[in-house]
Amino acid sequence: MSRLVCLIVAGLFVAGCSGSGPDVDSLRVTDSTTLDPPVAGRLSPDGTRVLETNREPCVREVSGDGRWCVEDDDVAPDLLNAVWSPDGSKVAFTNDFWRLAHEPDLWVFEVESGDLRNLTDDGQDRYDFSGDNDDALIDLLPSWSSDGDTIRFVRGRAKGESVELVSVPADGGDVSTLREVDCATTKLIGLAWSDTRVAWSCGLEEADLYLGDVTGGEPERVFEAKDGQDWMLLSFSPDGQWLLADSLRHYGTAGRPEGGHARVVPAEGGGDPVPISDQAGFPTWSPEGHALAYVEFPDRLMVVDEPGGQARELRRAETSYGASDGRRLSWAQDRLLVFADQAPAVLTLDS
Repeated sequence: MSRLVCLIVAGLFVAGCSGSGPDVDSLRVTDSTTLDPPVAGRLSPDGTRVLETNREPCVREVSGDGRWCVEDDDVAPDLLNAVWSPDGSKVAFTNDFWRLAHEPDLWVFEVESGDLRNLTDDGQDRYDFSGDNDDALIDLLPSWSSDGDTIRFVRGRAKGESVELVSVPADGGDVSTLREVDCATTKLIGLAWSDTRVAWSCGLEEADLYLGDVTGGEPERVFEAKDGQDWMLLSFSPDGQWLLADSLRHYGTAGRPEGGHARVVPAEGGGDPVPISDQAGFPTWSPEGHALAYVEFPDRLMVVDEPGGQARELRRAETSYGASDGRRLSWAQDRLLVFADQAPAVLTLDS
């Protein structure tokens, strides 16, 4: 049965299309390892390593046996938007442009060898906001293709009114333009890709969310800017069927983070958004299929086999759960990285 037919049979796009993924009904936590020293980060695809996002630009073993760092003082990675390669051997990132004014090229760090390559070097290291280098190329928000052969990213200029979505071979080569996006570089704050679809959020105080084909064409505006939502946290399910959109701003509020803003929409567009729950926070996709894990504030860790499905409690914390990197939980093969009772912990999962 085709995906389109399956979605139609599902009625409201919430049932009847279970992709390959974890058996949520039997999923359980069999072990918990607190990271020492405590670091914020994201798991590698195989769940054995953590990309640190709150300290030095380093990767460490969950076991604590190994640690590899970017050894270049002239490189200042934007760690919150750095991304693992599908095989977990490399990390792609750009320099931290908005906070540190580093002119952002696209870099690839090979973890075990320590090899560091600049894939889009344009000869500039710093950005001068006085206007002397308005034509400098600004590369942001990298993402690996599913086969790991190419890296896709945003290319714009600081004062440009639109950007290009481009790609480059992961081993280096010419940059190819995939499509243009009618959003200024300074306003494009969120981006996600599947093999065929791309989503982006455009706006500062509030953001519109758009969904379109990687190769171009007229995009669909999924959400109009309202209620202070930035839709900065975007991701497609691994099977490509769904787009998850969440607002980062609501996790930065004083006191307990505010959940319930995340929505899931069909990746092909045209369907009604599906909320996860009124208190859902830090949602993330399973490594395969389209199951979701999230926090039901303040202390319940939940899983659901598909958007709109029946959720079940996976584990309860003594005080609270959160995301290690402040954005989303990190679910890798058989492991889930969370912030549990004021410390980052890796949970071992078994189904």
